[in-house]
Amino acid sequence: RSVRAATWAGPSARRLASTEIPKIDPSTIPASRFDNDPADPQFYGVVKESGFDPLVGDYPKLKWDGAQQRNVYNGYWDPVEKRNFGDVLHHEDELLGPMAPDVHTYPTGKALVQLASFFAIMFGVWQAADFVTTHHRPNPAASREYSYPDYAGNKELAD
Repeated sequence: RSVRAATWAGPSARRLASTEIPKIDPSTIPASRFDNDPADPQFYGVVKESGFDPLVGDYPKLKWDGAQQRNVYNGYWDPVEKRNFGDVLHHEDELLGPMAPDVHTYPTGKALVQLASFFAIMFGVWQAADFVTTHHRPNPAASREYSYPDYAGNKELAD
């Protein structure tokens, strides 16, 4: 009887197990959200020639545009995620959300110039500090003479 009681599921569990997940109707998704243009710089090539990706299944193949690329002033239902209520999530939404790594739009040349200028400035500061420490003026005041010549603390207290 105890085994039977442990495996018994109530009516709510049976009702939950019998429900089916509704399919997403692609006609409810705006056409601008679909990724069909390989010339798009954000195109990442998930759309297969056969139209079926075994990892995604029949889930809609949406554009690779994250929360950082969306317009801030569109008046979204969720301003942090920049999406409206009922929007279909991208299948890699964790990579496209606001907590994802930043999307950098700097060209490579500009980034290298900025890095080189940072290291040049740091090298200049280091050289200036080295020059000041090696070419500083000696102390013009005379060292203090202590009246106890045999006192061992004279070396510690002297300049």
